[in-house]
Amino acid sequence: MRLLDLGTCVGQDLRKLLFDGAPMDSLFGSDIFPAYESVGQALFKDAETFKNRFIAGDLFHQSSESALAQTEGTWDVIVIIMFLHVFNWKDQVKACGRILNLLSTNPGSIIIGAQTATTKPGEQSLVPPFVKPGEHKSVFRQSRETFTQMWEGVGKDKGIPLKIWAEYEAVQPKVEGGTKEEKFFTGDEQRRLFFVVERA
Repeated sequence: MRLLDLGTCVGQDLRKLLFDGAPMDSLFGSDIFPAYESVGQALFKDAETFKNRFIAGDLFHQSSESALAQTEGTWDVIVIIMFLHVFNWKDQVKACGRILNLLSTNPGSIIIGAQTATTKPGEQSLVPPFVKPGEHKSVFRQSRETFTQMWEGVGKDKGIPLKIWAEYEAVQPKVEGGTKEEKFFTGDEQRRLFFVVERA
């Protein structure tokens, strides 16, 4: 089995899987910033033992020279935690298509993850400090229903049958070191969304 943690950052989730007993040879992470590999090794002090696990690459870059693109069709499990929600609707759809390309063609191959969500879906404009002053950028806030519809649509367009499970967890009003009022996404409609997308 091969697992890819997409948007791995410094590889903290991969190391947790390794600690929990997952075999090292099965675990890989990818991020757009190559420096995250050495930062993670410095942070966890494991440069000698946790190496050759990182694939630097841009998900949207489909060139044959892309190390990530060269792994298309080889992943049994793809993990996307706090990943899709940073894009607008158009780019989320595009990202889903690219992720399906990376996934193994074997039935039962899965995409799992979690992200922020809302019961009132739609595009939301970002404001500083999430963008530079004068910069205009939006993200699409998914609901459970729109998230499911998005994956169904991408699967249909690519001719790939999918089984999709998505469920909410209410965001807790208190977080360590602050309150929900200090976060960008606030309100009673806020949710955390957990999901599994399986190749049927």
